[in-house]
Amino acid sequence: MAKILDGKMVSQRIKERLKNQVAQMAENKITPGLAVVIVGDDAASRVYVNAKKKACSEIGIYSEEYKMPADTTQLELLTLVDK
Repeated sequence: MAKILDGKMVSQRIKERLKNQVAQMAENKITPGLAVVIVGDDAASRVYVNAKKKACSEIGIYSEEYKMPADTTQLELLTLVDK
């Protein structure tokens, strides 16, 4: 027998659990974070990155974005990531 899964409900439960874990980490002076490097102006990538930033904000995770031009070289990316 198949069981219907409510994706929004599952997502909300996971976010609440993560929010609690992030709050506990903050009590210990630990700040989890997400850094995103986006190269160029791809609309789908922009939507994806914005969704990740919003999710981070909702659960209290620090996020930072590095926007690079489309002609960024591999060396420039590696230099950025190596900071």
